[in-house]
Amino acid sequence: DASHAMNEFVTEAQRNGAYPIVHGVFGGKTGLRDDTMPPSLDAGETSLGVVDACQARFTTEELQGWLAQDSIVLFTGSKFYQAPPFCGAVILPPVIVEKLRSCSRSVVPEDGEEE
Repeated sequence: DASHAMNEFVTEAQRNGAYPIVHGVFGGKTGLRDDTMPPSLDAGETSLGVVDACQARFTTEELQGWLAQDSIVLFTGSKFYQAPPFCGAVILPPVIVEKLRSCSRSVVPEDGEEE
């Protein structure tokens, strides 16, 4: 289980003034998975947790748990679901959605305009 190393990484990154984005892979073809998926700390203010659940090898309860810890969840439709090629989704927790909605304007200049 890599959760101890993940926690040490986040702590050290924050100590150095960085904003860690931590990616955890939940399940794969081999069946290996970590017990803990990375959370977004302080509602995403001090770190961002991303759960790679792309092959849908999870339960509804696990998905709800990741969203409750403010993790962003990556998902792809597989052939099992008869999904089209290269389709996918990013599932955002409510706290992150609210932060995005509260942005007053884009931080990316349009058409080369200066900020």
